[in-house]
Order: sequence, then C-alpha cells, then structure tokens
Amino acid sequence: PESLSSNFIWSVIEASDGTIWIGTNDKGLNCYSPLSGDFTFYDHRANDPFSLSASTVKKVYQDSKGNIWVGTDGGGLDLLNRETGHFSHFRHNPADPSTLSGNSVRVIYEDDSGILWIGTREGLNRFDPVTKKFKRYVHSPDDTASISHNFVYSAILKDSRGNLWVGTYGGGLNRMNIENGTFTHYFNHPDDPGGYHRRFHVSAPDPRRPGRRHAG
Repeated sequence: PESLSSNFIWSVIEASDGTIWIGTNDKGLNCYSPLSGDFTFYDHRANDPFSLSASTVKKVYQDSKGNIWVGTDGGGLDLLNRETGHFSHFRHNPADPSTLSGNSVRVIYEDDSGILWIGTREGLNRFDPVTKKFKRYVHSPDDTASISHNFVYSAILKDSRGNLWVGTYGGGLNRMNIENGTFTHYFNHPDDPGGYHRRFHVSAPDPRRPGRRHAG
C-alpha cells in the first residue's frame, strides 16, 4: 500500500534501519519504507493469536537491541518479530502480580540497564526482558511513598543521578528511587503564581543547557 491505514496518529518513531513506524487510533500499526514509499500494515485480527493485540496503538518504541515494542489501548504490550510479522503479547492478569498492571499502555521507556518501564492507565511497571516478568508500582491511599497517580500518561525519564521521573495525568510529577521503589511527589500549588499546572509532562533534556530538563 502507498497510503496510511488511518489519519488519526498517536505515535511516530524512526527505527535504526530508517523505517518509520506509526501507531494509529483505529487501524493498528504502520511501517513506512522511505526507500520504496510503501506502507506495511499490522492490525488486530480476531482469529489470529499472532496478530496485533488491539487496533489502537498509543505508543511505538524501539529498544537498544532493535526490538519494536507496541503499546496498545486495551490489548496490553506487544513485541513484534519482524521476520515473521508475529506479535508476542504481554497482558494484565489479575491472578498474576508478575504481569502488566493494566492493558492500556501509554508510554514505553528503556533505561541504561536495559530495563523497560511501562506506563499504563493503571500504574507504572518495571519489565525485565530476560525473565519476562513485571513489577507493578500503583498508587495506594495509605502509602505516601507510593506513586501519586496510576495514570502514567506519556512521560518516563531516568536522569544522570539514577532517578526515574514519571509524569502522570492528574497526579503531577514523581521522582522514583529505583533502589527502594519509593516516590517523591511534585504537585501544582494554586496559591503559588509560579507553580506548574497540575497536569504536566517530563520531556527530554535540553541540549542547550546540560543538566536542565523541561516540564511543560
């Protein structure tokens, strides 16, 4: 095909081989080849267990090993085998705490140790690609050191000091101590005229000002 599968786009990345990967709202995953000008489509098919787990793709991510990870809305996390076109699925199982905390995946981030951090509407997850196990971090009203909000919308970043910064939708900014799994919270204060709006995201480091990061 020489056109997109949908005009509603959530995520775009360039892979290490120069291909462009596009996540759509209603027609799955697209791969565009700048060399041929063609698109390859990957979508959910109800009777195919190796197809994409859901048609809504909120996030596409390539890790340091070249793997293409796909965060879907409703189907969990998928890993694409580019040779076969088949997907491996990682989904929430309420009976198994080592699975994903929720099936609406919004952000995927690999840290410098090769660990994947997965943000969902139902909490933050640490995924070990070797063991294929997840560790969940969810908000607890009784634990002030837990993550401030379960909706991890679009922002995860590990800084030069080893802290993990997590932006939430409605719960401000969290700084996670990866060693002990505790969170420090940063909120908007309405009585502070210089404060941030309550719902803000972390972005990439500012190359013009080393050590500085933007929230906006």
